[in-house]
Amino acid sequence: MTQARKGPRLPLSRQDEAILAGPWLSTQLGRKLRAAEAQTFGRMVYDEWVKTHPGTLPYTVRIDSSQKTAYLPEDLPLLHKALTRYTNSKSNQRIQTEIKGETK
Repeated sequence: MTQARKGPRLPLSRQDEAILAGPWLSTQLGRKLRAAEAQTFGRMVYDEWVKTHPGTLPYTVRIDSSQKTAYLPEDLPLLHKALTRYTNSKSNQRIQTEIKGETK
């Protein structure tokens, strides 16, 4: 399921505060992300957003030629909640197994 529409543009005065879910996840995990990890995590963050901000969409920011969903520092609790959910997911467990297999 994809997001049907994009949220409002991030105000220019707050662009330096923008947090993109994929790079944030990569930093938290301390490694480059594998295929589809950013998308899976992004969906989990969005699901948390919908629970706490019904009827609204998160901000978007234009990067290169595409629009990305952006979160702000005040959304960090939401990102951490999604991170916990992600680290306990079957998707993450599968990737951890792959990584362990590659290091043997």
